Amino acid sequence: MQRAENVSRRLKLRQLEVLLVVAQCRSMAKAAEHLAITQPVVSKTIADLESTLGVRLFDRNSRGIELTLYGRAFLKRSAAVFNDLRTSVAELDHLADPAAGELRIGSSEAVAAGLLSAVIDRLAMRHPRLTFEVTLGAGLTDSELQAHNLDLIIGRLPSVIPDDADAEVLYNDTVFVLAGSSSHLARRRKIKLAELVDEPWCLPSLADYPWTLTADAFKAARLRLPRRIVTTRSVLLLTGLVATGRFLTILPRTVVHFCATNLGLKVLPVDVRIRPYPVGIITLKNRTPSPAVKLFVEQVGDAIKDFTKR
Repeated sequence: MQRAENVSRRLKLRQLEVLLVVAQCRSMAKAAEHLAITQPVVSKTIADLESTLGVRLFDRNSRGIELTLYGRAFLKRSAAVFNDLRTSVAELDHLADPAAGELRIGSSEAVAAGLLSAVIDRLAMRHPRLTFEVTLGAGLTDSELQAHNLDLIIGRLPSVIPDDADAEVLYNDTVFVLAGSSSHLARRRKIKLAELVDEPWCLPSLADYPWTLTADAFKAARLRLPRRIVTTRSVLLLTGLVATGRFLTILPRTVVHFCATNLGLKVLPVDVRIRPYPVGIITLKNRTPSPAVKLFVEQVGDAIKDFTKR
């Protein structure tokens, strides 16, 4: 504890900034150019930092410089410090102007294409000084929240919520079979699932959750899995192919509600018995939400009122 206190007194934010840039550039010369200082200053700053910490942060080799085990560990915490500092400055901006600031959001592609897009659009109109940074990924975890790279994650909730995270369920999502509005199936009033098995489909891998629920639905109906022509997780590619009228897909309600009409998609009257799954917001425990986060959560609540009714 005593050593940590001594080190913290000697550390400077400028040293951490230089460390981050050198690690990113993997070159003292390139880091110096990026920071608009001389290379000797960069070298001395890193040397002073290594002396303060008592460990070597970089190894030099023929390819440049690379972080050591100690360097990688220290860099992870340093990045969190700068992210916290950026968040603090943004929060100060909020105190001066509650409608200004930055929101860093993690989301799945489906929710981003539907609900999140609608929420950001409404917030941007009402609070034009707000800025947004959205990170997409099906496998986003609370580690991004722990590193303070994200303020919140909105999407399908995992089966197990980490101990250091809070989760708020927004709604239970359902899925629909979609075709293009020009498809030969678009005007049918009733369709049996068995009739669609041999149609061209584009779907994510049915071995990955929650798409395993789609596979279970076909198996429960004693049908073989559909003839999947295209396998992809990209919602943009899925909707683009379906809009041609030659493919079918299955997508969650958020895409159907917010995007189907504009994208030329048609919900088919097919009884697909797929168990609903929860969609919600994940935040980090014991972290005071910024005013921007509170605005976002309130706007999400307004956006899903009509959505859930339908």
